[in-house]
Amino acid sequence: MSQSESATATPGPPITETVEEVRGFLPSDDTKAPKVVVVNHELARHWWPDRSPLGQRIALELPNRSEWRTVVGVAADVRHQGLGAPMRPTFYLPFQQLPGPGSQIFVRTRTEPAAFLASLRAAVARIDREQPVADVETLEQVYDGALAPTRLTTVLLSLFAALALAITGIGIGAAVSFSVGERIKETAIRMALGADSGSVRAWLFRRAMGPVCVGLALGLATALLLTRPLAALLFGVEPDDPLALSGALALLLAIGVATCLLPARRATRVDPAATLRS
Repeated sequence: MSQSESATATPGPPITETVEEVRGFLPSDDTKAPKVVVVNHELARHWWPDRSPLGQRIALELPNRSEWRTVVGVAADVRHQGLGAPMRPTFYLPFQQLPGPGSQIFVRTRTEPAAFLASLRAAVARIDREQPVADVETLEQVYDGALAPTRLTTVLLSLFAALALAITGIGIGAAVSFSVGERIKETAIRMALGADSGSVRAWLFRRAMGPVCVGLALGLATALLLTRPLAALLFGVEPDDPLALSGALALLLAIGVATCLLPARRATRVDPAATLRS
């Protein structure tokens, strides 16, 4: 049973005995057994940042009473309120010691979950024929349902980003082609005076890449300012993640190099004499 909102936990003084190892709840954790609790890492870091939480006691302020419980285990952090919600301190109580109005049962099976469903319903019916079994889902279905809104938003943003990338490449190529075309006579004169095609190509490439590099620098600065609102769509990656930004810059730089190099190569293949006569 998870309790993250309906009760508050107050750390109490440590008890003299200690718990030897982390454990989960046992069948023996019933109403006659000592009161125990399992906390998540976030709660453990909050209340006991410098020592082990095992064996510590916390006071739970329940709706009708308050009681002390001993920490016997530490569970992994889970975002119960959704993937975009911040991690919250959470504790878990054994169902036998504090039954709730409803429950969720997680079943691990080695066979296909759909084929196991009939056996699961039969097992519940043997215990209580009046107990309905509803909302049966596999873990994959739960996972897909939780990620569906974020996946849709990410796919749409990816499509728009790909479209913007294509438009950027076409725009850079058109601008560079126009700029190279304006210097075609200057290029012909240089080649007529003895400049080799490699040096002329490098000259044109450097002039074209200048504005591209300035645009990349301005784009990086703008991205660092505007990516904060997208933090809710990212999991495990910060908006200013160096690896992600480096990959984006490398991709844009590669597109800029390609769109600048192709017009420069075409410009050095013209006949200088024919260009000067025209």
